Amino acid sequence: WLGDAMVITGATLYGLSNVLQEGLLKGGTSRPEALGMLGLFGTAVCAVQAAALEGDALLQTTWHAGRVLDLVGFQLCLFGMYVLTSIFLGMADATVFNMSLLTSDFYGVAFAWLVQGQRPTWLYAAAFATTMSGLVLYYSKPVGLADASPGSPANSDRGGG
Repeated sequence: WLGDAMVITGATLYGLSNVLQEGLLKGGTSRPEALGMLGLFGTAVCAVQAAALEGDALLQTTWHAGRVLDLVGFQLCLFGMYVLTSIFLGMADATVFNMSLLTSDFYGVAFAWLVQGQRPTWLYAAAFATTMSGLVLYYSKPVGLADASPGSPANSDRGGG
């Protein structure tokens, strides 16, 4: 149960991070400033976490150019992902982003099915259909911030007016 709790906590914190990043980007903070703060505080948190949890392993690692280049490549991929995420969150919202991430497993399943000959179970199809229907339903009638105010006529059918 500890692993399950850690996965749920991590997913919750990742979603919270995206919502807070969206709030910064749509609240008037410039994208370079938001990304700079994310990088600064993310580096500090990760350095403390790595020192506390992986300190001995880092000290015992034999460092060579291949390992350093692997880490540099990973960091460049993360940089690209967070820049693209900030662009997406400027146009859409964190809910759509997180729900869209759930569909990314489709490519792994398609590869396993088409290239490796593995057949996905019916549970995957049910989960994918549920995720896609959630995206379609969410996007079928978007509610803007102005429409969601408690006294607005657009929100009266939602119990806010």
